[in-house]
Amino acid sequence: MVAVDVPVNAEMRTKMEKMLREAQAYICKSIEDCDGQGKFIEDPWAREDGGGGLTRVMSGGKVWEKAGVNLAVVHGTMPFEALNVRRGGGGGVDGERRAAEEGVGEEAGIGS
Repeated sequence: MVAVDVPVNAEMRTKMEKMLREAQAYICKSIEDCDGQGKFIEDPWAREDGGGGLTRVMSGGKVWEKAGVNLAVVHGTMPFEALNVRRGGGGGVDGERRAAEEGVGEEAGIGS
């Protein structure tokens, strides 16, 4: 398999990040409203190679003992060898070349 440069779509990443940040805020507010006592604490973090995220955790609520809603936005580059392996091919590509990498994700967990 031949490795091909993957173009960066910054506009789409920005839209997706905005949508997920709004969803995170809405989910946290909804959980707080439903619980009536617990409040989320925010812990922003940065990724050295590009991106970062926002971890939000609530503990000691009236309804839920603990809840978390986390957002991660990752971007940067990866070796082409890693890209080939991810696509199901083998390695063996020039280790100096790099491909764009982007990922956005959100997760939530609630425990009583």
